[in-house]
Amino acid sequence: MKKKLSSYFLISFLLFFPLLIYSQTIIKEKVTVSPKKSSAKIPDAVQDESQLEFQIGGALPLTAAVVGPTTTQSGSSGGGANPYVYLYFPPLNGNYQITISSTLSAGQTTNVNYVVSYQGQGISYGDRTLYNGGEETAVVTTTISVTIGSFPEETPVDFSLHINNDYICSNYESGLSIVNYNQPITSTTNVKFNINSVVPGVELYNKNSGEIITSGTSVHILDVPNLSIRLSTPYQGSNANEKVSAEIGGVTRTDSLIVIGTGNYFRLYSEKRIWDMLEGGTIEMLVELQGESSCDDVRLQDTTKYNLLITQGQTFGHIKHPVSGELVTEAVNLSHENGKLKFKFTAAEELLLSEAITKVTVTTNNPAISPYEFVITIHKEGMIVTFVPETIMPGDTASVILKKKNPDGTLSDFPEDQYFDAEIIVGAEYGTLYVAQWGDLSDYFLNIPQGFKFIAEEGLGGQKVESTILVRTTAGIIWGRVTPGKTNNQNSVQNTADEEQLWGEGTITIGEGGDCSDAPQCEELTVPPTVSLNAVYKNGDFGIDHCSSEKHPFGYFHPLIKDKEANITFENYLIDVCFNPDTKRWQASVGSIAIKAIEDLCPDNIYLSDNIVIENLEQVKQKITTKEKAEEALKYFFYHTSYPGTTKIILKEFIEKHEHTHMEDFAQNILPKSLNPPAEEKYTYNNVQYSSYSDLIKSFGPECNDNYNNITQVKNYAQQFFYQANELLRIRLKKYYRLGDSFEKESEINTSETLMNIIIKYQNELIRLYPDILNTEDNLNYYLGI
Repeated sequence: MKKKLSSYFLISFLLFFPLLIYSQTIIKEKVTVSPKKSSAKIPDAVQDESQLEFQIGGALPLTAAVVGPTTTQSGSSGGGANPYVYLYFPPLNGNYQITISSTLSAGQTTNVNYVVSYQGQGISYGDRTLYNGGEETAVVTTTISVTIGSFPEETPVDFSLHINNDYICSNYESGLSIVNYNQPITSTTNVKFNINSVVPGVELYNKNSGEIITSGTSVHILDVPNLSIRLSTPYQGSNANEKVSAEIGGVTRTDSLIVIGTGNYFRLYSEKRIWDMLEGGTIEMLVELQGESSCDDVRLQDTTKYNLLITQGQTFGHIKHPVSGELVTEAVNLSHENGKLKFKFTAAEELLLSEAITKVTVTTNNPAISPYEFVITIHKEGMIVTFVPETIMPGDTASVILKKKNPDGTLSDFPEDQYFDAEIIVGAEYGTLYVAQWGDLSDYFLNIPQGFKFIAEEGLGGQKVESTILVRTTAGIIWGRVTPGKTNNQNSVQNTADEEQLWGEGTITIGEGGDCSDAPQCEELTVPPTVSLNAVYKNGDFGIDHCSSEKHPFGYFHPLIKDKEANITFENYLIDVCFNPDTKRWQASVGSIAIKAIEDLCPDNIYLSDNIVIENLEQVKQKITTKEKAEEALKYFFYHTSYPGTTKIILKEFIEKHEHTHMEDFAQNILPKSLNPPAEEKYTYNNVQYSSYSDLIKSFGPECNDNYNNITQVKNYAQQFFYQANELLRIRLKKYYRLGDSFEKESEINTSETLMNIIIKYQNELIRLYPDILNTEDNLNYYLGI
């Protein structure tokens, strides 16, 4: 058996050595012939839609000539990605003689085809097979005669103009499109636009180039999606109807939209008008300008200024002047930022009453803008709010501790069933509240149990910031929430112990520390990530299309490890960092690292018209229907063992297993070798050598210092470290993996026990159906089951 295979391999090698070597099993070209040609892209050679078109093509380079009733046209194609010749004639009845020539090597076969069409409708089509039966390379020619007796009737032009949005305004525009166009698109299919301008400043322009398309100007139909209608200058009138027309081939279609004018009414607005705060506390408020509709231009002029005035309760607090920082009752002529003004209010240190109300009125120097009023209720402190720890790093969590302040100044715990309202009133951008019992995050909660937490935002840049929360007790029914383990009746009567509502306030500092003690603490030493292969991607993903390459494989396996794929080699991964108090160093960990890979078949190269594809064992009986065909299939099944492949009866299971074997070889051999390379190829990072990828990962451990004293700094460094470590891994993967560089490797896979057993399985099915096919010595030589 080994002698038989060796002889065949030698013959195959001599016959097919000129073919390009690739890690797949066949090289073929697919030709599709259709009576109607797609009109998505028409060659520039088309001058008139009423011409008679000859499309002549094939997989190999060819020359073509057509002799018509009055003229002769000729041309050539390069095959492959440019398989067609286009020749054009006046639409005359009569005989057209097509001559097609192609240079073929000895014994070579190729298919050529032609399509004759008029105005996008097929009139005649067909194909021929060229074969060089000689012993030398030669030019093979075929001649086809086509008689045209009549032409399809011309279809009247029809289409629709569609404006995408119902309206435009000073900050909102609309695209437009041509839909349901019923003619072939050529290089001269242009659209002439006209705008019946009622409102000044309405214009059509190209979003890509910025070019203004004036009325009466024509653009190619394929450029229409790049056009948009906009209002170039502010419009302050009443709403107006604007009509737009498009003309193609003398046919005009119209659509319309509304131009919305900018309103003349503006108002001051704040997301929060009613405030609560504690005596001695500070709150920050924001006021901004709003228009009466989404089309209003709400950008305040720089000459517009804000004024602030305490109009009630001047003795209970002060405005902190946005510029000078002084505590005042009035601040005037204040500049804004894009119509917005932030300012702070500070309450008196101690109230004589249980609560007091003060009001701050906001005005501008524009009399058309109405005043806006903030109402602030100041409460005496009846609750102490603290954080544990008091200072945290970005991304860290602190527990919020609440204590009741008794009249004698002592503190006591609240009842277990006491509920609270809590809100971040200063520095909400620096963190959020978290209720573990509910799994909810928010800046503002109603009716929450004790034990909630504050989580600092990550990425605060290392600066010191503060957040302040205001907390009050709640009384009555806990609407919308039920305490776990209690009945509805039990929940409905809790929080009624204290008739007086108690208020408290606490401030937490984020970004200080320096000794890393506030960082998450490591529970163990660094555990290196598991590294695996994720071969779930398909041809076309990441813009990779090997199926359309000149090798035309049946399938392929491709790990994304090339230099140009370095940014997409690995799946996204999350990095966790912690501080190890024993080693006094930071640690970084990633649960797993996955390498992206494509493992896929190429159906367009497999399911060619002259191929028979056997997808499963049952199809042997369905597709091999005669003894003669069975004898042929016996040999073609055997031919799967060679590389490059020469079979026209294809076992899909064999192709799938071939590519999967490449994947398994990568996962079981290439990847482990790359993670643990030979001693002479150690990992080198910062001039230090590491025997394995794992040792390199475990080496991460900056000390706690000014450069690395918070989570954000360490995570940024860890991201750089893992990127560089994984790049070193990718380089080794690329080095140890050779994509299709070994003729013997492909033959080794094809003659492996697993793949040979697939062939034997299908050959045995042939023998079961046609027992006599092994009666000849020639057929017996192709049977692998001996």
